[in-house]
Amino acid sequence: MRRIFTEKDTYVLYLGGAAVLILFFIISRFNYLLFHALAEIFIIVIASCIFLIAWHSRTFSENSYLKFVGIAYLFVAFFDFLHTLAYKGMGIFPVSGSNLATQLWITARNIESISLLVAPFFSAEKDSHICCNRCVCRFSNFPVTLYFQFPPVSRLLY
Repeated sequence: MRRIFTEKDTYVLYLGGAAVLILFFIISRFNYLLFHALAEIFIIVIASCIFLIAWHSRTFSENSYLKFVGIAYLFVAFFDFLHTLAYKGMGIFPVSGSNLATQLWITARNIESISLLVAPFFSAEKDSHICCNRCVCRFSNFPVTLYFQFPPVSRLLY
């Protein structure tokens, strides 16, 4: 079997990763808001890639596990994006405190953890279209709950 990366390529990847981490550390010392936005954008890109891989492999997959996790990570990316915009100092939402950003972050982490907890139960399901429809319907209720704050998200999820 042919190797994808040579040993030299591996060292270059490690050095590049270390350089990015050092750059992030320097940015965090001068402008924490920029550092936070860059870190959140990285998380959003990774979650979106998980969704895209799951979505484009749905025709090849026998079970609904990957589809469920992919759809869940789409919503995680959405709430992380809203969290980034609602972070104190961004000035996108007319909120003075950090309560909205914290609730959005907690919502994203709860969606992520609950979906990873429930996802193994979808691996044996045969009808995948019903599973995808159920996932979309369940996760689409979170924005409505956040907008109207009835009940408050922190009380709803704990």
